[in-house]
Amino acid sequence: MGGSGPKRVRELFEEARSSAPAIVFIDEIDAIGSRAGKIGGSVSSEENRTINQLLAELDGLNTGTDAIIVIAATNFQDNIDKALLREGRFDRKVNIEMPDKAARVDIFKHYLNRVGTGDPRGRKVDEEGEPLPTNENVDNLELARELADLTPGVSPATIATIVNEAALQSGIREKRLVDKESILEAVDNTLVGRKHRNRQSVTSLRRTAIHEAGHALTAWMLPSVKQVLKVSVVPRGHALGYTQRAGAEYHEYQTNATLLADMVVMLGGRAAEETILGNPSAGAMDDLQRATDLALKQMMAFGMDANAGLLSYHPESTQAGRIFVNYSNTAQRIAEEEAKKLVSLAYELAVGIVKANKAKLDAMVTELVDRKELLTGDLERLWGKRPVSPTVEQLVGKLMTLQGN
Repeated sequence: MGGSGPKRVRELFEEARSSAPAIVFIDEIDAIGSRAGKIGGSVSSEENRTINQLLAELDGLNTGTDAIIVIAATNFQDNIDKALLREGRFDRKVNIEMPDKAARVDIFKHYLNRVGTGDPRGRKVDEEGEPLPTNENVDNLELARELADLTPGVSPATIATIVNEAALQSGIREKRLVDKESILEAVDNTLVGRKHRNRQSVTSLRRTAIHEAGHALTAWMLPSVKQVLKVSVVPRGHALGYTQRAGAEYHEYQTNATLLADMVVMLGGRAAEETILGNPSAGAMDDLQRATDLALKQMMAFGMDANAGLLSYHPESTQAGRIFVNYSNTAQRIAEEEAKKLVSLAYELAVGIVKANKAKLDAMVTELVDRKELLTGDLERLWGKRPVSPTVEQLVGKLMTLQGN
């Protein structure tokens, strides 16, 4: 309703002053603190009045003696009105990153201790106050470490969801304890999607196994690529299979070589299908799209190609709900031509890795079809330790020599 926004802001700060010392916390402040992309009209005017009232209240805190701290949170800092971020208003910005592995271990342990896993050091009674059975072989800390390895880049809320999902599934199965199997199932349900009854034919299952083995093999043979954690041909969500790799626990610079290695892994599934079966399937479309997007970014955003030029374009920008492009047709044509060459190079490298390691691929496909899911330890048993070479640069050099380029 007209005028309700500014009124509520005034009432909020009046309550804070009457309760001082106090902390005012505004979650998702971008919902009221953004003027970006707004078009004139009653709604926009109301939002502007709300922002202006908030600015007035913040300025008033600087001139008074009220002991009030104002904290706001957002996932979209770029959308916040710049006036709110000036000195004297929200002048201290704290970037909260996703938890690293050590933090994930602590968070998992916290939530595991709140459900009955059998760990004698964890929860000891159920909701009715009845003693829960214990198992000396269960250690929530060790389980938390294993789960932290399987969940790179997830938020604390996602970790809570995983443990709650495991507890719910254990309850449905009438289990008194939340066992490891239920927790691992909850990880897949939360991060990938639930299992569905999309049964694959023998032929389709083998193609899926070949495709995922191609991703895993190319990742395994390129030392700069993150470790393969899990390979599955169990249909989940919209995927018939998936290959999970470890995430980055710290900042790493991306170079031409590391980006090319990522593209090789993206195209490894298609390369395996073509090498083993003679023809790729449409199932590789998403991989090809991601490789294309990454190649175009190298040309148009990262300035990593001499022919495309040392320029960085924003692919598109939005103003007042309209999309604008800031590059010419010529620049787009050159970028597309160079990106096509880069994707082709990545694909040739992927095919080369698959052909050179066909025995490894065949061994994995056989076991993957039989067991449906393989972990890092299974791959080490099949293939041995990961190689420390060749680097992507060495592979490119070898390929160029073979082509006489």
